Amino acid sequence: MESVLNRVNPAWTYVMGSAVHIDVVGCATKERWSNLTNASQTELINNCREHFSRAICNLPDGTIILCDGPRAWQEIANLGLRLVMQLGQLINVREATGGDHGKIGELFSGEKKFPVRGWSAHVSHLPAVWRFDLASWIHGTLFPPSSFVGIQALKVSGGGGSACYGQEGNQPQ
Repeated sequence: MESVLNRVNPAWTYVMGSAVHIDVVGCATKERWSNLTNASQTELINNCREHFSRAICNLPDGTIILCDGPRAWQEIANLGLRLVMQLGQLINVREATGGDHGKIGELFSGEKKFPVRGWSAHVSHLPAVWRFDLASWIHGTLFPPSSFVGIQALKVSGGGGSACYGQEGNQPQ
């Protein structure tokens, strides 16, 4: 995921603290997540939903939420918060899967608004070339061409090391 974040905006990185990772399930499991049965995953998600909801609602207004894979998007939608979605978009055309599809939305928690982007394949399952496509799609949905100057200014200034970015992505909060 770090490689995709850096391509969307060079100032976004886990290492420097300008991006954070929030798991849908807040507890560790002995088995890898992908090795758990669907029933076990669902039970863990249900048990952790309140914690996940608090983590999302405590984010600063305008924080960009990226959902890696369909289950993450589904759980954002299951929080009981208002999620306004646009029509899905084709990100690329991979022969094996028929293409990766992206989702665009805004999540509302009280007075806070969070831009949300999600996609159909987990980043860990994508080869480098498709990660470039995903990063390009995310960038294009968050930063229209008119905001390019603001992104360059952020890159030059070093980004300030904050943990989130405003709705336009060019103003550290």
